[in-house]
Amino acid sequence: MKQISRLRIFGFVYGFARPHLPLLVIGTLLYTSQAVFFSLMNAVLMGGITGAMLNLDFTALWMAGLQAVGLFALFIALLWPGILMYVAGELKTKRRLQTKMLRAFMASGTEDRVHSGERLSAMNTDAGLAVSLCADALASVLFCLIPIVVLSITVFAMEWRLGVYAFFAGLFFLLGQGLLAEPMA
Repeated sequence: MKQISRLRIFGFVYGFARPHLPLLVIGTLLYTSQAVFFSLMNAVLMGGITGAMLNLDFTALWMAGLQAVGLFALFIALLWPGILMYVAGELKTKRRLQTKMLRAFMASGTEDRVHSGERLSAMNTDAGLAVSLCADALASVLFCLIPIVVLSITVFAMEWRLGVYAFFAGLFFLLGQGLLAEPMA
């Protein structure tokens, strides 16, 4: 049997996701924003606690707590719609793929002698797996990319020399991982 490339499979499944791609992408962006919010909440809370303890200023501690609660509320306000949009886009894509598969199965008739259980398994399991792998691939890329972009902008805005150092350190580790990943696999 001929091996099909992963890129071709992703392209095929994303072809079914095309009508729902804005829903899937916006949902994924909102869903993956949690990676940034956890870092921001931690930084605000730890900075406020540290500053309040050093200056014995309980007002600053109270303000840091309120800022962290506000960030948490914003996090929840973005996370839940993001999850709903992400799952809705994934399910709509799966339904569209399953409909196409069902039409192909029905058009083939009974002459191919494939058991109906195999067809149902392909429709349910294989279609769901293909769609979830593609949706998870997009989410995993964004889970890595969003914090890097947002936190890099934040570091550059705070201190550009630290930003340059962090950029080159990240580039060094990225190249090292790229060079060592294949031999280790």
